[in-house]
Amino acid sequence: MYLYNNREWCKDTDGDNKPVVAIKHKIDSALIDLVNCENLIILTGLGTSLHVLDDQGNRLAPTMWNLWEEAVKRESPEDPVIHEILDIVNYHPEAGKENIETLLSHCKLAVDYLSDEVQKDKVERFVAKAEKTIHSMVDFITPDIMLDVHSDFLRRVARRANRKVRTKIFTTNYDKCFEAAGGKGGYVVIDGFRRFSR
Repeated sequence: MYLYNNREWCKDTDGDNKPVVAIKHKIDSALIDLVNCENLIILTGLGTSLHVLDDQGNRLAPTMWNLWEEAVKRESPEDPVIHEILDIVNYHPEAGKENIETLLSHCKLAVDYLSDEVQKDKVERFVAKAEKTIHSMVDFITPDIMLDVHSDFLRRVARRANRKVRTKIFTTNYDKCFEAAGGKGGYVVIDGFRRFSR
């Protein structure tokens, strides 16, 4: 384990292999100060839902790499080959640095400027398929899914003094774990989308 202190990463042990209690205490103290600040705004992202498991212990939330792998699969001969799409939209990431969000951004920009209707159609079909795939992969919330960590986190940050400004949480996650946990906990949830039947 590594700890961050004085703008550098250091090992969790000193020269005698004893825990660096002072650094841990500073981190704990800093986190308590942050949670008790007047305006608490939290940004969460990839990783905050990776602990959500099904009854068999399988992880439900995909990683960005999982999204990439599934979105670029060809499920039928009509699906565009990913290398064609990458060439059309001029996105050539290094191996291992592929990013589905960046690719979809390139695709959506390209659709507005492509004059070749065949290429434009390929890109539009890829975007539609990728978005459908992503939606199906992150749509795993059911009433029986345990969201204990999300619920506990929301309960803790909401348990602030009434005189302080309400905590605001923003998430870049595609899944709706925080929204579901907030709804179950009776918190005000503004997710930026209208409610609709699925």
